[in-house]
Amino acid sequence: MDRVLVKMKHDRCAVFDGALPSNPGGIPMKKWKGTAMAPGFADGRAFIYTPNKLGEVQRLDVGKDGVDREIRRFEEAVALAEEELKVLKIRVLHELGESEAAIFDAHIMMLKDPDFTQRIHTGIAQACSNAEYAIHEELASVIEKLKAASLPYLRERTKDMADIEMRLLGHLKAPGQRGSPQLGRIPPDTVVVAKDLLPSDTFALNRDNVVAIITETGGRTSHASILCRALGIPKVSGIEEATETLQSGERVLVDAENATVVASPTGAYLSRFSNVQRQYQQRMKALRSRKMADCSTKDGIRIFLHANLGSTAELDIDQGHPIDGIGLFRSEYLFLQSRRRPTLEQHYRAYCAAAHRMKGKPLIIRTMDFGGDKYPSFFLQSSKRRELDNQRGLLYSLEEGHMLQTQLRAIIRAHQKYPGIEVMFPMVLDGEELQRATALVRTLAASEKAKGILSVGAMIETPSSVFEIDSILDHADFVSIGTNDLSQYMLAGDRELPGSNASADGLHPAILKAIHWVAQAAKQRNIRVSVCGEVAGEPALACLLVGMGIRHLSLNIGQAAVVSHYLRTQNLVDLENAAHAALMSKTLLNVRDAIQTIRQSVKEAEA
Repeated sequence: MDRVLVKMKHDRCAVFDGALPSNPGGIPMKKWKGTAMAPGFADGRAFIYTPNKLGEVQRLDVGKDGVDREIRRFEEAVALAEEELKVLKIRVLHELGESEAAIFDAHIMMLKDPDFTQRIHTGIAQACSNAEYAIHEELASVIEKLKAASLPYLRERTKDMADIEMRLLGHLKAPGQRGSPQLGRIPPDTVVVAKDLLPSDTFALNRDNVVAIITETGGRTSHASILCRALGIPKVSGIEEATETLQSGERVLVDAENATVVASPTGAYLSRFSNVQRQYQQRMKALRSRKMADCSTKDGIRIFLHANLGSTAELDIDQGHPIDGIGLFRSEYLFLQSRRRPTLEQHYRAYCAAAHRMKGKPLIIRTMDFGGDKYPSFFLQSSKRRELDNQRGLLYSLEEGHMLQTQLRAIIRAHQKYPGIEVMFPMVLDGEELQRATALVRTLAASEKAKGILSVGAMIETPSSVFEIDSILDHADFVSIGTNDLSQYMLAGDRELPGSNASADGLHPAILKAIHWVAQAAKQRNIRVSVCGEVAGEPALACLLVGMGIRHLSLNIGQAAVVSHYLRTQNLVDLENAAHAALMSKTLLNVRDAIQTIRQSVKEAEA
């Protein structure tokens, strides 16, 4: 049979390989490669989810006499939506925990935001339009601004805005027109296939019957993906045209460890998949049954595992994970949630809340990472913003000034109460830039009459910072290598395109050499160095990093148990040998060979 390729966006192809034997029903097996969002394996039947459409939002002229009526309708819808969200939040709180419940707090905050409600009132009054149209226009504007952001987790907040719009418009419709919750009535062993899922869609799932989720879009930082990981539902995203290619009822195998989706599997493929799935389930059961212990290699070398978090919504640390602290607390969410510049008090409360939850463990707060083409919504129209268009990271913050000083004062005050807090600056280019930032920290600390010294760190995520590492180390208490951005800038890639793989980029010999260069420079100064990014959460790659001298890894919390397991099976000398082989590699293939050596060693240890 001929091999058929179906062309997709961004020059990616889904392969329908006629060379594979047909399944018993005579349908060719189909296989896709996507991006893993929540781990696990699943075997089920596809259910193509098409959300209940509220229809096109049309503008109706209600006249001046109808303005007050439409404002009342809007306020009633807000009240109903807020009550509904509170009930949903309580359910999530009881079933999953505080961090997942906080997702719906953000929705409630949006509905209660006086600026939001005032803009809807104004939209209704000025245009004499119906409430539905004013809501749609306002949220469409917010969504467009969020879509323009470079940070993936900022772009993912568009789903929350869409969720709020669907909820409000639903309450403005007559009860009989609101549709039915089809996700709650799906049959057992279902693989939900959708273009994307909203947070409320995800929680509405009948979790006894859903075995996996496949979406065409969506990222790891979306609230839907966060909920999937909390619910233990495997999820693979980036499967373009899945809702058009897959058929309801078709058998689907989901490997969310390797981001693979197979439909209509052959008998031989199904047998192999079942074996791998069984081994995975046995390994996860064994990992969960172990008591939490510090992470170390087989020969006792202590490795520190820290979590990367995008907001306080992810701070409910599962004590089954061997986490030594927060290695990267992204603070941008504070700016996103506010229609105005966050106040010093808002910053302070957020940092204290996070530190309190950590119970004395380190909390590294990365200052805002804005600039280039990403800004908080309240800064989009600012004349100051246009002056800073070509700046990014720490340089942007130093030049903008006001927001950084407010943030640093709050961090300094929180540090007085919680000494485990540290501050880290993003996208540091050189030592002179970091010197300006550390001088500002000292000046503000003096004005706050602060006791104790706040540790200051730098993110190493550009080629210039690698080459200028010695000058940066002159002013840093610690450094963190941000491999996702470093890979993008060094390899001239776009890690936000579908199919891009930051962990695969991290295997490139140039990236490994850059990590090793920084690690050796920090070691000579006795300065702490960590690796933060997808490579830190890939178990075999994490082992390779330890062999290169890294002792601190900052990763997604759900990856910690498996990374710890891998490291416990390995002696340091073996990891150093694998690292040496990788660093001497001329090609990506040679590096993969070194990685495979580690994986094989782990399998032998597990046998």
